[in-house]
Amino acid sequence: MDLAFTPEEQAFREEVRTWVHAHLPADIAHKVHNALELTREDHQRWAKILGAKGWLGFGWPKEFGGPGWTAIQKHLFEEECALAGAPRVIPFGPVMVAPVIMAFGNKEQQERFLPGIASGEVWWSQGYSEPGSGSDLASVKTRAERVGDKYIVNGQKTWTTLAQHANMIFCLVRTSNEGKPQTGISFLLIDMKSARRIEHQHVIALKFGGLHRALGDIDGLLAGDNPETAARYANVAAALSTTGYGAVTPMPRRAEVLKALSHA
Repeated sequence: MDLAFTPEEQAFREEVRTWVHAHLPADIAHKVHNALELTREDHQRWAKILGAKGWLGFGWPKEFGGPGWTAIQKHLFEEECALAGAPRVIPFGPVMVAPVIMAFGNKEQQERFLPGIASGEVWWSQGYSEPGSGSDLASVKTRAERVGDKYIVNGQKTWTTLAQHANMIFCLVRTSNEGKPQTGISFLLIDMKSARRIEHQHVIALKFGGLHRALGDIDGLLAGDNPETAARYANVAAALSTTGYGAVTPMPRRAEVLKALSHA
């Protein structure tokens, strides 16, 4: 078995390396190489640079504006970005919710949300786990009650990484107590900036206190009138987060750092 990269793949690596070195801001690379804290502006600046190139959604198919890369090309892209000192792509928008919207969203939702994710303009976060409901998402208690043309959301989410920076959040919420616990969950897309009743208790937790979201808004219920499919959406997003955001590609750069420290 020949595990070497093909000449075409090596040429692709060189293309990515050249472009990243030409466009990655030096101050951001300095922070990454020296393990300094990145600000929201740092992350957004690099995301928008990638977005302008069409590479922020590096795993997207061409039909939705992505490059349509192979698995090898995606790996090489991430590896070269890591070696150059680029920040990791924040996964919640491009890697997790975007493919769910592509696969299950309607045309309106795709046209509404995907461009902002692809450009890096809109920062997403995730609202899955809760106090007392970690990996057991079927036990979520955050409730979305339909009242007229709105959903009223009450509850709390935790492990909402970087949600303090987010414009949007995708949440699992309970809309029914009938049947199996998994079948009473819906997948809501919530605007963080227009929602005045979201309380940032600390960096990794959010509390929803009577948050009103209109059904007429496109960012209402991704699952439509079939909330039983929400668990499936969540599983797809979770699988993408583990397969598409593993910590493998930064390892060569970290190995170089360790070698340098051993000779210091």
